[in-house]
Amino acid sequence: MSNPRILILDHTPTSTQDLSTQLMAAGCSVMAHLSTWEAAACLLGEQSVDLVLATLHFVPQINQQPCPVPVVYLSQTNEQATQIPNQPTAIDILTLPISTESLVLTLKTIIERSNLTQRLSRVEVWMQTMLANVSDGVVAIDQHGKIQWINSAAEHMTGWDYRSALQQDFNQVVVIRSSLNDQRIDVIAAALRNEPVFALPFERYLHARDGHATSITEHVTPLLNNDGQNNGAIVILRDHTAQLQMEEALYYQSLHDSLTGLPNRRSFQLHLSRALEYQRHHHDYSFAIILLDIDEFKMVNDGLGYHIGDTMLTEIAQRLRRALYLPGDVVARFDGDEFAIFFDRLPDLPAAFNAAQRIRQLFEDPFMIENGQEIFCNVSIGLELITSEVPIETVMRNADLALYRAKHTGRGGIEIFDQTLYANFSTRLHNETALRLALQRQEFRLFAQPIIDFEHSHCTGFEILIRWAHPDGRLRSPGQFLDIAEETGLIIPLGWWMLEVAAEQLERWQADSMMQHMTLAINLSPRQLLHSQLLPTLKSIFERYQFPRQQLHLEITEGALLNTERAEPILNALRHFGLHLHIDDFGTGYSSLTYLHRFPLNTIKIDRSFIQAALEDQRSLAIVRTIINLAQTMQLATIAEGIETAEHIQVLRELGCQAGQGYFFSPPVPLEQAADFACSLN
Repeated sequence: MSNPRILILDHTPTSTQDLSTQLMAAGCSVMAHLSTWEAAACLLGEQSVDLVLATLHFVPQINQQPCPVPVVYLSQTNEQATQIPNQPTAIDILTLPISTESLVLTLKTIIERSNLTQRLSRVEVWMQTMLANVSDGVVAIDQHGKIQWINSAAEHMTGWDYRSALQQDFNQVVVIRSSLNDQRIDVIAAALRNEPVFALPFERYLHARDGHATSITEHVTPLLNNDGQNNGAIVILRDHTAQLQMEEALYYQSLHDSLTGLPNRRSFQLHLSRALEYQRHHHDYSFAIILLDIDEFKMVNDGLGYHIGDTMLTEIAQRLRRALYLPGDVVARFDGDEFAIFFDRLPDLPAAFNAAQRIRQLFEDPFMIENGQEIFCNVSIGLELITSEVPIETVMRNADLALYRAKHTGRGGIEIFDQTLYANFSTRLHNETALRLALQRQEFRLFAQPIIDFEHSHCTGFEILIRWAHPDGRLRSPGQFLDIAEETGLIIPLGWWMLEVAAEQLERWQADSMMQHMTLAINLSPRQLLHSQLLPTLKSIFERYQFPRQQLHLEITEGALLNTERAEPILNALRHFGLHLHIDDFGTGYSSLTYLHRFPLNTIKIDRSFIQAALEDQRSLAIVRTIINLAQTMQLATIAEGIETAEHIQVLRELGCQAGQGYFFSPPVPLEQAADFACSLN
């Protein structure tokens, strides 16, 4: 330790002058040499002192006003020292004279012992404060099981105050009941036998004096002295009420939708599992599953805001609750605007269908939103009746298939699951997978059907057609896979590839004098036309391939032009690129005359159905004549599709049609053979 700081208190300072000299010579710091207790008390309040050396003269004064630091009394004789009774403030009494070595050693020992005592006292206060304020109940018992100390948390949990609980039997104050209550007594006894720490894992309840029960766990630790003998035990009582409430809240949240309060998908599937288990033992039991989806709900969120959408979902949940009749019926919200309903004990399909119709009728009334505004919405419903045990995954899959079918066959419909629906979906899924693999394996082939100019009987270009060289060796026509490609989005990469091949072919033909003026026409699907990457893709192609852009013709169906607001700027951009635009299958759409004057078109292609019937049906012939006259009036070129006889050519030439294509001239040929055909004809 550093040099002790000592205060000498002597009513006759001369008697301890030598002592002061000894202390300073030994390296001690003598803070002062005072003759009155008043002066000493003042100094002790202002400066840091480790120890006071006082003559016996000051015993009465120090006893009346205790000293904050250790006091060692000084005696002139051993006889005088033994005559002084034990003083509460004294730590030791030294008889003078004393050697410097003994003096310093004794004082340092006294100071260290005092410092240690003070530290222990602070630790004890800290421990007492900590234990008194922890949330766990803490009870100390002696080796006989009598309570020696409890903290405030234990007082609150047991209903016993500190004074009342002292020396009481532990089991009288801490009343714990459970199905394993007898085991608790053994644990306490084991702790008092010096056995290891115990934490009881099972749920137990502490009953307070007022009868209130608290869910707790106990932790029991034996207390041992330095000799290893048992002095008692510490029992910690942990209140689990808040934790249980939190666990219950989390469990509830894991099974319910936070917005509507309905059971969620997991909760619904648990209920469904129980129903299937019941059905396994009761073969006459049947029930129905309904999955429903709000039609065009995304428009509500996007157009009116998510808060309006949430309000509608809450109202929908309330309406669906009103459709439940039996205690076993359940309505749940899955994701977004998808809900599920479990109808218990429905005997047959007509009963299940009636239940689905009741659900649909719930949406006949409008939904009230802000400012009294009303919104109507429809639902698509997938229905499944379960009459025999099947895996839960199959039940959910079948209901999903029915809902999928309902959404794609018309809004507001009800679709009932049957095995045909599953077979069709399986076939479609198989075809989609095969189509994706075909794209990866480059199994698609491009063919070209020549377009013949009637006036000169020359080939002026080709329409590119796609075929699928299936691994089974057969060549699949577009009608067997393009619809799936359009629905799944595979038409996009497929279309970009076709444009790439066409551009490469046109560039290659620029070196051939017989082919350098040939055109290539490619069909653009509605999805391709409105795709955000159409224009950037074309721009990239034009940068990489060199050919006159007017030789690339894009054929667009009437259906792709129904969304005029989106289509018009895209078509204008395509014309700005220098491309020629054809309307394919003209006359089969819904708004032919509406867009002819609006869009920057070059050519009308007359649908093959009109050409095929023109020779036998005067009405079809009149339609063809009208289309050609309309095109001439609007300065548009015409190309007839599906020409199969010389009579077709004669009639079309008389009507003023300029060109045509069909099997009369040639079936589609592989693109790499197109040049040979054109050269042989021209």
